[in-house]
Amino acid sequence: MIGYSYIYKTSDEILQSVSHLGSMSISDILLLITMLIVVVLSIFVIFPCISITLEYKRQKKEKINKKKILTQILLQKEIEDEVEKEIQIEWEDIVS
Repeated sequence: MIGYSYIYKTSDEILQSVSHLGSMSISDILLLITMLIVVVLSIFVIFPCISITLEYKRQKKEKINKKKILTQILLQKEIEDEVEKEIQIEWEDIVS
């Protein structure tokens, strides 16, 4: 990539960076631990709960839509049966 380069750190540089962790204040350590807890909870609890809830709502909506469609089909079938009965009655009147 243009303008970017990666510099590999030696083990001495990494160990020097780790030694800086010991000079962190209590508030920085608590903030770091809090942020780690938030990230872990987000990954293992919050995001899965949101995903499960959205899937449940989608399935519930789908179920309601299927029920509406079945109700419409039943209503249409009843109307067709009534019309067929009326036609049959009129046909019997014409034939008699």
